[in-house]
Amino acid sequence: MKGGFLPLFLLVLFGIPSCVVSQQNQLETCSQLFRCGGSVGDIPYPFYGGDRPVWCGAAGYEMSCRDDVPLITISSLTYRVLAINDQARTLRVARDDLWSGLCAQTPQLRNTTIETTLFNFYQPSNDQNISLIYGCTAPPLPTLPPNQFECSSSAAFFFIRAVALTSSITCAGPEVTVRVTESAATGLESNPSIGLLQTSLQGGFSIQWSVDNQNCQRCSGSGGACGSNVTSGSFVCYCANNASFPSTCPNGNNYISASFISQPHHWI
Repeated sequence: MKGGFLPLFLLVLFGIPSCVVSQQNQLETCSQLFRCGGSVGDIPYPFYGGDRPVWCGAAGYEMSCRDDVPLITISSLTYRVLAINDQARTLRVARDDLWSGLCAQTPQLRNTTIETTLFNFYQPSNDQNISLIYGCTAPPLPTLPPNQFECSSSAAFFFIRAVALTSSITCAGPEVTVRVTESAATGLESNPSIGLLQTSLQGGFSIQWSVDNQNCQRCSGSGGACGSNVTSGSFVCYCANNASFPSTCPNGNNYISASFISQPHHWI
């Protein structure tokens, strides 16, 4: 070995900026989609979670995994993700707090509020609202009305449409709006029952995410992986050699990183 080889090797190795050496392989990391169980399949951009850090998705679209069930929190409510349609940018979700029973977390119950900058109700699905009213006192009857159930030793009711309670019924608890599919609402109108209500809530409803997938489609088509700038929130296409671009990878991802070439080199 010639004496100048080792110093030259060290010169090249340590001359690479530390920020480049320590940078994760963004393309490899963000190419691995988040999976939680087998019912939903791969969870695509703009969602992140598990082994996908925030810069592999878009801010606010974090998912978690519990017992092979993907979960997402929107406006302080946690929802189970039942299905994903990447083309339509929709999720079918169901409220986690009402999954196992209508009374399990009554003190924390609140309206199903999805309208945010991140999500909206998916209007083409024509899902319907149902009202749950808690903390009621009702006169004793030989049999309970089909839309009445018991929570914490008090009566509760559900209504498909806005209905005025009779003067013999008073309610001091919360009135909560939940959402079901149009077919579930129609079924509950013709056959109001607590069992069908629970099944309808577990069937979920559809929401649409706001992030435009066109940039991601172009990025993936060029061999890149979709992500975002955590500071600005703007879309980023991660390409080979830890380079990133605003939309697509140039030349089919076969190039030397322009970001690396432009870095100032501090030789040791």
